[in-house]
Amino acid sequence: MIKRLVVLAAFGLVGLLLLPVAVIATANAQATIAGAPSAEAVDDIPARLLALYQQAVVDRCPTLPWSVVAGIGKVESNHARLGGVELHDGTVSPPIIGVGLGGSGGTQEIRDSDGGLYDNDEIYDRAVGPMQFIPQTWASVGMDGDRNGVADPHDVDDAVPSAAAYLCGAGGGDPARLRQAIWTYNHSWEYVDEVLAWAARYATLTPAGPADPVLIAAVLGSPRLEIYEAGRQDIQAGRIDNRVLAVLLRATEQWTLSVSSLQTGHSKCVGGGSYEGCSISNHWYGRAFDVYRVNGELVTATNTEAYAFTVWLSALEAEIRPDEIGSPWPALAGLPGYFHDAAHLDHVHAGHD
Repeated sequence: MIKRLVVLAAFGLVGLLLLPVAVIATANAQATIAGAPSAEAVDDIPARLLALYQQAVVDRCPTLPWSVVAGIGKVESNHARLGGVELHDGTVSPPIIGVGLGGSGGTQEIRDSDGGLYDNDEIYDRAVGPMQFIPQTWASVGMDGDRNGVADPHDVDDAVPSAAAYLCGAGGGDPARLRQAIWTYNHSWEYVDEVLAWAARYATLTPAGPADPVLIAAVLGSPRLEIYEAGRQDIQAGRIDNRVLAVLLRATEQWTLSVSSLQTGHSKCVGGGSYEGCSISNHWYGRAFDVYRVNGELVTATNTEAYAFTVWLSALEAEIRPDEIGSPWPALAGLPGYFHDAAHLDHVHAGHD
C-alpha cells in the first residue's frame, strides 16, 4: 500500500463530457491576439508558467488567447501553487487532487496496488493536476508536451499544452465561440466569467486594431453589465475600443452598470447632430460610453455609488484611464479630464482620445 498526501482542489473541475481535440501544430507561428503580458501577469504568474501559457497557444492554437489558458491555470490551481504545492522539474508535489464529482473530497489515502495512479475508483472521478483534468478525459486528450515519454496531468509541461489543445478543439480559437469553449472545459457560466476576468487582466491592451476577443466575451457575458441591444452589436462587431471594454469589465468588480450609449445611437458631433466642422464625439469612434444607472439606481446628484464610480474612473491606471469624464457633480472639477454641464446631469460619461 502506497500512501501519498494529496491536495484538495478548491476551484472548478473539468466537465465530464470532454471530446478529443484536433491539435493544431504550428511550430513557427506567432500568437495573433491577446497581447503581451500585463504588469499584473508578470507579477502574479511564475515565469516558467507564463512562458508556457504563451508557448502552448503558439504550438497548439495560434488564435486562442494565451491569457485564457493562464486564466484557467489561475482559477484551477493558482498557477500550480494551490495549498502550497511546489514544482519539481515541472511536476507538482504533492499531487493536486480535486473534490469528488459527487461532492466529497479532501486529503485521502490512495491505494495503488499496481503502480497506476488512476486505477483506484476512489479518485477516478476527481480532477487532477494543475489544469484539473479528470482521468477519463486525460486518457483521451493528454499529451506528452515535454517529450519525456510520459503524458502526466501533474506535469505542467504536459497539462498546459493539453489544455490549450482541448480549448482549441472546443472552438476557443474562434472569438465567437470562446465563451462556449471555456464552458465546455468546465460546465459553469460563473467559471467562464471568472476565467475571462483574469484573462482580461493578464494581457496588455491594444487600443488600435481588432478588439480583444477576451474582452468582448467577458463584457457581453457579464451579469453586471446591462447594455442596450445596439451597443451589444457594436461590441460583438469589434467597433468598441479595448480601453472602454476594459474599464467596464473592471468596474463590475464593484458595481452593476447600465450602459445607455456606446457608438450606435449617439450623435457624431459633441452636443448633438452631424454637421461639417463640428467637434466629433469619441462615441463616434467607439471610444466612449455613458452609464445611466449604477447598482440599479438612476444617475443623479444624490446617487452616492455613481459618485464613487466617477471618482474611481479618474484614479484608474494610465493605460485605461479615460481622458474625459462628465457627470452631475461640479465639485469634482479638479479631477483629470473632468467636466460638468447641463447635458450630463443624468449619466456618467467616459471617453478616450
